[in-house]
Amino acid sequence: MLTFGLAVWQWQRGADKARLIARFAAHADRVATLPAAMAALPDMRRVRIGGQPLGAALLLENSLLDDGRAGVRVLQPYRLTDGRAVLVDRGWLADGAVAAPPRALDGAEGRWMPSPRRFTLPGAALAAAGRLDAIDWPALRRALGVPLHDGVVVLAQAPAPLVPWPALPDIAPERHYGYALQWLLMSLGLLFAAGRFVRRGRPS
Repeated sequence: MLTFGLAVWQWQRGADKARLIARFAAHADRVATLPAAMAALPDMRRVRIGGQPLGAALLLENSLLDDGRAGVRVLQPYRLTDGRAVLVDRGWLADGAVAAPPRALDGAEGRWMPSPRRFTLPGAALAAAGRLDAIDWPALRRALGVPLHDGVVVLAQAPAPLVPWPALPDIAPERHYGYALQWLLMSLGLLFAAGRFVRRGRPS
Protein backbone atom coordinates (compact mmCIF):
# COMPACT_ATOMS: atom_id res chain seq x y z
CA MET A 1 0.00 0.00 0.00
CA LEU A 2 1.35 3.40 -1.03
CA THR A 3 0.49 5.22 2.19
CA PHE A 4 2.25 2.57 4.31
CA GLY A 5 5.31 2.83 2.07
CA LEU A 6 5.31 6.61 2.55
CA ALA A 7 5.15 6.10 6.32
CA VAL A 8 8.22 3.85 6.20
CA TRP A 9 10.04 6.33 3.96
CA GLN A 10 9.38 9.26 6.30
CA TRP A 11 10.48 7.21 9.30
CA GLN A 12 13.73 6.35 7.55
CA ARG A 13 14.29 10.02 6.71
CA GLY A 14 13.79 10.90 10.37
CA ALA A 15 16.33 8.26 11.38
CA ASP A 16 18.80 9.65 8.82
CA LYS A 17 18.38 13.17 10.23
CA ALA A 18 18.91 11.86 13.77
CA ARG A 19 22.19 10.28 12.67
CA LEU A 20 23.24 13.60 11.13
CA ILE A 21 22.61 15.37 14.43
CA ALA A 22 24.67 12.77 16.28
CA ARG A 23 27.51 13.16 13.77
CA PHE A 24 27.38 16.96 14.08
CA ALA A 25 27.58 16.75 17.88
CA ALA A 26 30.39 14.19 17.74
CA HIS A 27 32.64 16.71 15.97
CA ALA A 28 31.84 19.59 18.32
CA ASP A 29 35.11 19.45 20.26
CA ARG A 30 37.53 18.32 17.53
CA VAL A 31 39.15 20.65 15.01
CA ALA A 32 40.83 19.27 11.88
CA THR A 33 43.09 21.10 9.44
CA LEU A 34 42.33 21.45 5.76
CA PRO A 35 43.05 20.02 3.27
CA ALA A 36 43.92 16.90 5.28
CA ALA A 37 40.33 16.66 6.55
CA MET A 38 38.96 16.53 3.00
CA ALA A 39 39.88 12.92 2.32
CA ALA A 40 36.26 11.99 2.98
CA LEU A 41 32.98 13.65 2.04
CA PRO A 42 31.92 16.70 4.08
CA ASP A 43 30.98 15.44 7.54
CA MET A 44 30.25 18.74 9.33
CA ARG A 45 33.45 18.60 11.38
CA ARG A 46 35.12 21.73 12.69
CA VAL A 47 38.09 22.71 10.54
CA ARG A 48 40.81 25.32 10.17
CA ILE A 49 41.50 26.59 6.70
CA GLY A 50 44.24 28.54 4.99
CA GLY A 51 44.23 29.64 1.37
CA GLN A 52 44.09 32.38 -1.24
CA PRO A 53 40.96 33.78 -2.95
CA LEU A 54 40.44 32.33 -6.41
CA GLY A 55 38.02 33.69 -8.98
CA ALA A 56 34.78 35.57 -8.48
CA ALA A 57 32.38 35.21 -5.59
CA LEU A 58 29.03 33.46 -5.87
CA LEU A 59 26.04 35.19 -4.27
CA LEU A 60 23.45 32.55 -3.46
CA GLU A 61 20.01 34.17 -3.61
CA ASN A 62 16.95 33.40 -1.47
CA SER A 63 19.03 32.83 1.66
CA LEU A 64 16.86 33.70 4.65
CA LEU A 65 18.10 33.98 8.21
CA ASP A 66 16.05 32.48 11.03
CA ASP A 67 14.44 35.86 11.65
CA GLY A 68 13.23 36.05 8.05
CA ARG A 69 15.69 38.65 6.76
CA ALA A 70 16.43 38.25 3.05
CA GLY A 71 19.91 38.28 1.59
CA VAL A 72 22.59 36.18 -0.06
CA ARG A 73 25.24 33.73 1.06
CA VAL A 74 28.65 34.94 -0.12
CA LEU A 75 30.49 31.87 -1.41
CA GLN A 76 34.12 32.54 -2.35
CA PRO A 77 36.39 29.97 -4.01
CA TYR A 78 39.78 29.59 -2.30
CA ARG A 79 42.89 27.74 -3.42
CA LEU A 80 44.26 25.43 -0.73
CA THR A 81 47.79 24.24 -0.12
CA ASP A 82 47.09 20.99 -1.98
CA GLY A 83 46.45 22.95 -5.18
CA ARG A 84 42.74 22.28 -5.13
CA ALA A 85 39.95 24.75 -4.56
CA VAL A 86 37.06 24.83 -2.11
CA LEU A 87 34.06 27.09 -1.70
CA VAL A 88 34.16 29.11 1.50
CA ASP A 89 30.95 30.59 2.89
CA ARG A 90 32.17 33.99 4.10
CA GLY A 91 28.76 34.77 5.59
CA TRP A 92 25.30 36.12 4.92
CA LEU A 93 24.91 39.57 3.35
CA ALA A 94 21.74 41.64 3.54
CA ASP A 95 20.21 42.79 0.25
CA GLY A 96 21.74 46.12 -0.73
CA ALA A 97 24.81 45.79 1.51
CA VAL A 98 28.37 45.57 0.15
CA ALA A 99 31.04 43.28 1.63
CA ALA A 100 34.76 43.98 1.59
CA PRO A 101 36.88 42.03 -0.92
CA PRO A 102 37.96 38.59 0.29
CA ARG A 103 41.28 38.24 2.09
CA ALA A 104 43.67 35.34 2.40
CA LEU A 105 42.70 32.87 5.11
CA ASP A 106 45.24 31.70 7.65
CA GLY A 107 43.81 29.35 10.24
CA ALA A 108 40.21 30.60 10.02
CA GLU A 109 37.78 28.21 11.68
CA GLY A 110 34.59 26.85 10.21
CA ARG A 111 32.53 23.74 9.50
CA TRP A 112 33.12 21.32 6.62
CA MET A 113 29.56 21.12 5.32
CA PRO A 114 27.83 19.48 2.34
CA SER A 115 27.49 21.69 -0.73
CA PRO A 116 24.25 23.68 -1.02
CA ARG A 117 22.19 22.00 -3.73
CA ARG A 118 18.77 23.34 -4.58
CA PHE A 119 15.75 22.26 -6.54
CA THR A 120 15.15 24.96 -9.14
CA LEU A 121 12.29 25.82 -11.46
CA PRO A 122 12.61 26.77 -15.14
CA GLY A 123 14.06 30.26 -15.47
CA ALA A 124 16.19 30.05 -12.32
CA ALA A 125 19.70 31.49 -12.50
CA LEU A 126 22.14 28.57 -12.62
CA ALA A 127 25.63 30.08 -12.74
CA ALA A 128 29.24 29.95 -11.52
CA ALA A 129 29.66 33.59 -10.44
CA GLY A 130 27.59 36.61 -9.41
CA ARG A 131 24.02 36.40 -8.16
CA LEU A 132 22.50 32.98 -8.70
CA ASP A 133 19.71 30.68 -7.55
CA ALA A 134 21.82 27.53 -7.72
CA ILE A 135 25.45 26.70 -8.43
CA ASP A 136 26.46 25.38 -11.85
CA TRP A 137 29.14 23.02 -10.55
CA PRO A 138 30.57 21.88 -13.91
CA ALA A 139 30.87 25.51 -15.07
CA LEU A 140 32.49 26.49 -11.77
CA ARG A 141 35.10 23.74 -12.11
CA ARG A 142 35.88 24.86 -15.65
CA ALA A 143 36.15 28.51 -14.60
CA LEU A 144 38.50 27.78 -11.71
CA GLY A 145 40.76 25.55 -13.76
CA VAL A 146 41.74 23.42 -10.75
CA PRO A 147 40.07 20.45 -9.00
CA LEU A 148 37.26 21.57 -6.71
CA HIS A 149 36.43 19.83 -3.43
CA ASP A 150 32.77 18.82 -3.16
CA GLY A 151 31.78 20.74 -0.06
CA VAL A 152 31.65 24.17 1.55
CA VAL A 153 33.59 25.52 4.52
CA VAL A 154 31.15 27.68 6.48
CA LEU A 155 33.23 30.17 8.46
CA ALA A 156 32.42 30.62 12.13
CA GLN A 157 33.20 34.36 12.10
CA ALA A 158 32.50 37.05 9.54
CA PRO A 159 33.51 40.72 9.35
CA ALA A 160 30.63 43.23 9.28
CA PRO A 161 28.39 43.70 7.41
CA LEU A 162 28.57 39.94 6.84
CA VAL A 163 26.78 37.68 9.33
CA PRO A 164 28.00 34.10 9.93
CA TRP A 165 25.72 31.64 8.19
CA PRO A 166 24.30 29.07 10.66
CA ALA A 167 26.35 25.91 10.04
CA LEU A 168 23.75 23.37 11.07
CA PRO A 169 22.61 20.07 9.60
CA ASP A 170 19.21 19.88 7.97
CA ILE A 171 17.62 18.55 11.14
CA ALA A 172 14.13 18.23 12.66
CA PRO A 173 13.77 14.42 12.56
CA GLU A 174 10.62 14.86 14.66
CA ARG A 175 8.90 16.39 11.65
CA HIS A 176 9.59 13.28 9.59
CA TYR A 177 8.41 11.05 12.43
CA GLY A 178 5.21 13.11 12.57
CA TYR A 179 4.68 12.68 8.83
CA ALA A 180 5.32 8.94 9.22
CA LEU A 181 2.65 8.74 11.93
CA GLN A 182 0.17 10.60 9.73
CA TRP A 183 0.73 8.24 6.80
CA LEU A 184 0.49 5.23 9.11
CA LEU A 185 -2.83 6.42 10.55
CA MET A 186 -4.08 7.04 7.02
CA SER A 187 -3.06 3.49 6.09
CA LEU A 188 -4.95 2.06 9.05
CA GLY A 189 -7.96 4.18 8.20
CA LEU A 190 -7.98 2.95 4.62
CA LEU A 191 -7.65 -0.67 5.77
CA PHE A 192 -10.55 -0.20 8.18
CA ALA A 193 -12.69 1.40 5.47
CA ALA A 194 -11.83 -1.35 3.01
CA GLY A 195 -12.72 -4.01 5.58
CA ARG A 196 -16.12 -2.45 6.23
CA PHE A 197 -16.77 -2.17 2.48
CA VAL A 198 -15.97 -5.86 1.97
CA ARG A 199 -18.21 -6.91 4.84
CA ARG A 200 -21.10 -4.82 3.53
CA GLY A 201 -20.70 -6.32 0.10
CA ARG A 202 -21.08 -9.91 1.35
CA PRO A 203 -24.55 -11.46 0.99
CA SER A 204 -26.47 -11.91 4.24
